[in-house]
Amino acid sequence: MAAFALYIVVINLVTYAAFAHDKAAAQRGQRRISEATLLSSAILGGAACGLLAMRVHRHKTRKPLFKFGLPLILLIQAGLLAHWLWTGRAVPAHLS
Repeated sequence: MAAFALYIVVINLVTYAAFAHDKAAAQRGQRRISEATLLSSAILGGAACGLLAMRVHRHKTRKPLFKFGLPLILLIQAGLLAHWLWTGRAVPAHLS
């Protein structure tokens, strides 16, 4: 459980940093981080800080894939976490 918590903290910090860096690069006209990379880091567990970075840095807020996608990813991740904490299983019994 401690390793999982550490992973979640690290992936969220990495995701936040990626969004912040991409915003700064966009403002300076420098090379950007791909949208696929930003979304992948959110899907891998960093959706909470990805969403936070979007709000704080006002970045990717007009893009529907981010505007609606990140909250949806976060909702799914929260549901999976709640299921895991409630049942002690990572996946529903009928899928394992």
